Amino acid sequence: MAHVSFDPIHLIDDHAKNFSFLMGRNGDWRLSPAYDLTFSWGPRGEQSTTVMGEGKNPGETNLVRLGLEAKLPRKIIDGAIDQTKSAIGRWRELATAYGVGSENIEFIASRIIQAPLSSPHVQRLRPCD
Repeated sequence: MAHVSFDPIHLIDDHAKNFSFLMGRNGDWRLSPAYDLTFSWGPRGEQSTTVMGEGKNPGETNLVRLGLEAKLPRKIIDGAIDQTKSAIGRWRELATAYGVGSENIEFIASRIIQAPLSSPHVQRLRPCD
């Protein structure tokens, strides 16, 4: 759920190779942490993987439907979405800390602002003056 919750902000280089499992010492399998979250504006804005059939503008409703279809508890669904929103709200701060160039920070920020995933609890990115 956490991985797919990035889709509405155009981290859309998602495909089957971006999902994997880890086996613990006792032989139990678990989903790996999210990785390869690559920003991509994509051809015509379409995503590699749709979210409940929506590839152009998947939003929170699509994410909730996906989580419920997978029989995840609503608390886990909402937690994954909220955690993603929090990270999105800190985009400039986090990108700067990880050495992303200022031109790329602003380019990606301008696209994230357009994303349909929004929350009254998270400060949204603002365009540069």
